[in-house]
Amino acid sequence: MTAVEINAAAALQAAENFAASPWKNRIDLAQKSLQEFGKKQPEPFDVIICNPPFFQASLKSPVQARTIAKHTQELPFEELLAFVKAFLTPEGTYYLLLPPAEAEIFRKLAVASALFPVSLLQLYTQPNGKHLRTIYAYAFQEKPLKSENLIIRNTDQTYTTQFATLLREYYLIF
Repeated sequence: MTAVEINAAAALQAAENFAASPWKNRIDLAQKSLQEFGKKQPEPFDVIICNPPFFQASLKSPVQARTIAKHTQELPFEELLAFVKAFLTPEGTYYLLLPPAEAEIFRKLAVASALFPVSLLQLYTQPNGKHLRTIYAYAFQEKPLKSENLIIRNTDQTYTTQFATLLREYYLIF
């Protein structure tokens, strides 16, 4: 398993997290841009998981590291899509987490280049709450779209059973 992180501080934090993980011997970290990583990546992946920068036209931060982390200036959707198309195996799956509006922008780009959404998970803060994030799974084979919702918190601000069950193995709070 390989993780790619452009920001040095975030890469250091990731390395610390990996070292404390039960999977520490199975995770490599490349501290570089995805574009640089792609220049030397000889093997395709069966699974690619991505939580990329996503703001496209919003106000940039005066802190350069924050702008790189949150804005697509260093990793435009088109370049992310090109990486996935180059390095995802023909039977592989690409998972992408984005805010809802940006997820739809990416979906349209992906479909136009023959990468198809096969599942959709919409994350909500609470019942009748804000649609916070969208996770799409993409594949090269077009299939019927499986869709579901995940609500993070109940109205009393406790975690939903569905959310707690899903993340129990990964969070110390459950």
